[in-house]
Amino acid sequence: MNYIVLDLEWNQAVSQSLVKTSPVHLSGEIIEIGAVKLNDRFEKTDELRLYVKPAFYKKLHWSVSKLTKITAEVLSHAPYFESACKQFFDWCGADPVFITWGPDDIPMLRNNMLMYEMDVSVLDKAYDAQVIYDLQIAKEGRQHGLSEAMTAVGEIELDAHDALNDALNTVAICRHLDLKKGIDEYPKIFNIDNFPVLFTDNYKYANFARLNKNQSHMKMICPACQSEIKSGDWIISGNNRKISLAKCACGKKYFLRFKLKKHTDDSISVLRLVYDLNDELLRYYNEKNEKYIERLEKYRRKLKKAKENKTEE
Repeated sequence: MNYIVLDLEWNQAVSQSLVKTSPVHLSGEIIEIGAVKLNDRFEKTDELRLYVKPAFYKKLHWSVSKLTKITAEVLSHAPYFESACKQFFDWCGADPVFITWGPDDIPMLRNNMLMYEMDVSVLDKAYDAQVIYDLQIAKEGRQHGLSEAMTAVGEIELDAHDALNDALNTVAICRHLDLKKGIDEYPKIFNIDNFPVLFTDNYKYANFARLNKNQSHMKMICPACQSEIKSGDWIISGNNRKISLAKCACGKKYFLRFKLKKHTDDSISVLRLVYDLNDELLRYYNEKNEKYIERLEKYRRKLKKAKENKTEE
């Protein structure tokens, strides 16, 4: 058995109107695969970098190019996804177990494979090292950036947003973990990042006023029937984190997570993650909703008391 520490970089459509929604919602098209192979003792045995020529989002998005330093010239000489993916899985060997940093890479790889009607069962064994890191080292019950974790464990970080470098960075952190124990305990951990993401997409607004007026991220195309649906109200679930539910007329139900980030120019970016709604995610939503309502009531009581005190003065 080989453990494959995997990281991906992907291109995105230059506008939301060009996003492919059939046979799956393709929020990104993979342009780089970086991977490190570990043996059953979690020792490094090999590494691989593959660039992938985009077939759907052929124009390299300026923000992706700026972030990854990947150029259109490099991709022009690369194989298309089907060929690159076959090369990758041949390199992985039989019965691979995948390790990533964060919840996004495996769903992205799955959706890219489904665009070509490829068998995705090979991805069934996959673990998020970020979850194991939080459980064993950070113990804060939250997500952690790769750079943040590298600093915490005292490792020198290779340049980020390079697929192979980030895979190697993840391996460096894994050396500080009891991976066997983490993998054994993984099914027992309730962590929202353990649930498979149907797709992710990004939105950017000039400021909060534009976000509140536009709210494009609250609308989505149902992957099951291609109808447009709108999610319900936001619930605050953490620092710059919000959640919502969405239901389509076809009967499909979805769980949505939003991660907001304010930039130095006052612009706001929103990362949306979409999941199939199940009992566990519904329970999570209801628990967060109850706490959210309690906080709102507490805040209202506080305002009322402050108003009454001011009136008495």
